[in-house]
This record gives sequence, structure tokens and C-alpha cells, in this order.
Amino acid sequence: MGNLKIESYSDLILQITLIKTTKKQQEIELRKDFNEFTQSLNPVQIIQHGLSKLANDKTIKFNLKKIGMIAGADLLIDIIFGRNRSIKGFLSAVLVEKIASTYINSIE
Repeated sequence: MGNLKIESYSDLILQITLIKTTKKQQEIELRKDFNEFTQSLNPVQIIQHGLSKLANDKTIKFNLKKIGMIAGADLLIDIIFGRNRSIKGFLSAVLVEKIASTYINSIE
């Protein structure tokens, strides 16, 4: 809105009405933007946004899958071979663990 020549009272009223309308629209936009800003500062939203980015990252998915497989293999080895029960069980558990870890690490 540049410098407008207002030549009559009706032009003045028209310009005032236009300015008030523009002001109301800008206030509505400002409120909306402020609400979005305050919601973006919400810790829950920050965590959800961060987790969604992590969930979409393929390398992190792969690493979590690998960690889960290793933990599952360790649990099965502990249950089946009973690591701390005998020397024979311990040695066989170590052997199976080495084989399982090389297999899991070779998956890419």
C-alpha cells in the first residue's frame, strides 16, 4: 500500500475498511503461526518428530535388526547350552555364538 491520494470522505472510509480487513487477516495468520510454533516446542512433538526420522532411516533400521538378532541368538544360546553349567556347555555356546555372530554380521 503506497501513498494513495484520498480525495473524498468515501475514499477515506474505503481505505480504512481495507486496512482493517488486512489487519484482521494478518492477525489470524499470526495466531495460526504462533500456535504452530508453540506446538513445535512441545517436548512430545519433538520426540515424535525425531523418532519418525529415525524410523525412516534404513541404516538405523538395519542396525536395530542386527542388534535384535544378536540379542535373540545370545538368549537362545544361554537357554539351550546353559553357559555356566559346564565347560562343555560353555565351549559349545562360544562356538555357536561365533558362528551366529559371523552369520548375522554377514547379512547386509
